[in-house]
Amino acid sequence: MLNSLYNKKTEPVIHHIVSKKPRNIIISVVLIFLLVSSLLQHIKLPYIMFGIHNLLVPLFALILIALNLEQFKNAVRHNHHTLLFMFLFYMWMWISTLFSNFQSIAIMYSIKYTSHLIIFFSFLILTYKKQDKLSYYNLILRFLLLLALFGIIEYLFPHLWFFYPLGDESSNMYLRISSLMQGPNQFAILMSLGLLLTLILYKKKAVSALEFYFNTGLFIIVLSLAASKNGWLILLVGISLAWLYKTIKLRGAFFIVSLLLFFILFFPISTYHLGMGRNNIFPLQNLFAGQTKQFGSLGKWVSRKHIPLGLDFNCSVAKTNKPLPLLKKSRDAFEGQSLKVFATHIDNESSDKDSDKLAPSAERFSVLLEPLNVRILLWKAAIHEIIKSPIIGMGIQVFEKRVGMQIFKIDNYHTHNLLLNILVSTGVPGLLLAFLMVYSLLKKADFYSPIIGIPVIIIFSGQIFDFFFHDFTFIAIAFYFLAEAGNSNK
Repeated sequence: MLNSLYNKKTEPVIHHIVSKKPRNIIISVVLIFLLVSSLLQHIKLPYIMFGIHNLLVPLFALILIALNLEQFKNAVRHNHHTLLFMFLFYMWMWISTLFSNFQSIAIMYSIKYTSHLIIFFSFLILTYKKQDKLSYYNLILRFLLLLALFGIIEYLFPHLWFFYPLGDESSNMYLRISSLMQGPNQFAILMSLGLLLTLILYKKKAVSALEFYFNTGLFIIVLSLAASKNGWLILLVGISLAWLYKTIKLRGAFFIVSLLLFFILFFPISTYHLGMGRNNIFPLQNLFAGQTKQFGSLGKWVSRKHIPLGLDFNCSVAKTNKPLPLLKKSRDAFEGQSLKVFATHIDNESSDKDSDKLAPSAERFSVLLEPLNVRILLWKAAIHEIIKSPIIGMGIQVFEKRVGMQIFKIDNYHTHNLLLNILVSTGVPGLLLAFLMVYSLLKKADFYSPIIGIPVIIIFSGQIFDFFFHDFTFIAIAFYFLAEAGNSNK
C-alpha cells in the first residue's frame, strides 16, 4: 500500500521535474544569447543605421516569451498596472517624437528604444515563477564575469582584432577599459553589480568560496582599470548597503574597500584620473617596477590608442600628466534659433600653457573637478531645453545629437542624469508616467531581501551623475533585476 502510494504521489512529480529540465536549459541558453547579442552594439546592419543587436535582442526576448507562455496570463495579471503605465509611457514617447523639431533623429531612436518594452516584458514573464530562485542570478553573474575577463584582455592586449569591430571608441578618448560595452562608466556600474551579486550569492551559499575570492579580486581589479569615479562611488554605496543588509561583516567591507583603494593607487590610469600622477609614489605600480619617473604600462597602452583632442600622451611624466583640457565658456547659436547655450571648446594651446603653470595640488583639483563641470554645463543646457518645451520635450536622443554635439563637438553627449534625460526627451508627462511605472512595479518588491533591494538601488543611484539606458547591455541587466523585484512578493 505504501509502495502504491509512493508511485501515485511521487512519479508525476518526478516526471514533471525531468520534463521541465530540458526546457529550463533551453531558456538559459536563450537568455545567454540575448545578453551576448546586446554586446554587438557597434556592428551595423548595411544600408541602415541600426545595429545587429537591435534585431537580435528583441528576437531572443520574443523566444523567451514563447518558452514561458504558461506563465503569460498570471504574469500579466500580476503586473498589469506596470504594463499599463509602460504602454502609456511609450505612447507618449512617440507623441513627443512626432512633434519633435528633429523628427528623423527622434523616429530612428524611438524605433530602437521601443524594443526595450519587449525585453522588459519577456523578463517579467521569465521571472514570474522559477523552480530555482537563484539560477538566473548565477547566469547573470557568469555573464558579468565574462565582461570582466574581456576587460582584462582589453587592458593587456588592446590591439586584438575583435576590439575594432566590437569595442567602444570612447575608450580611445577616456583611456579606460570598457570591455565590449558603449562606455567605461556603465561598464564600471555593472562590475560593481557583479561584485555585490557575488557577495549576496556567497551569503546564500550559491557560489563556492573559491568563486567568491576569484570574483571579488577580478571585479575590483577591472573596476579600478575602468577608472570611473562614479563606479567607485556606487561600489561604496553598495558595500554600505551589503553591510546594512548583513550580507557582509564590517571587517569584510573594510577589506574590500581597502583592496579597491590599493588597486586604484596601483594602476596608472586610475591614479591619473584622480590627479595623482605627478609624484614619486603614485602609481604604486612604479614602486614595484622600479620606474618612479615613468607611467609604465599606461604610456605603452595609450601609445597604441588614437588620442583625440590633440592631447599628447607618452611615457614621460612631464608630458603625460597634464590636467584634462580646461573648459572655456562660450556662446554659440543653436541651429539658427534664438536659443543660446553655454558651449565649451577645447583650446589645446592655452591648456598646455596653463597646465605647465599649475602646481600639483591645483592640477589634481582640476582633474577631479572637470567631470563635474562638464555635467553642470549639460544640466544647464538640459534645463534650458526643458523650459522651452516642458510638455512635449525634444524627442528621443535629440539632445545628444543636437545640443550635446553643439556643446562638445562630440556625438552622443547626453544629460548625464536619468531624470533630466527623461524630462528633456519626453517632457513632464513622460517623467510622470515613468514615475508611475516604476512605483507600480517596486511597490510590490520585497526590499527586505538584499538580492532585490541592493541591485535596484544601484541601478538608479548609478544614474544620478550619468545615464545608461541607451546601452543595451546595461538595459538587459537592469531590466532583469527590476523584473525580479516586481515579481519578488507575489
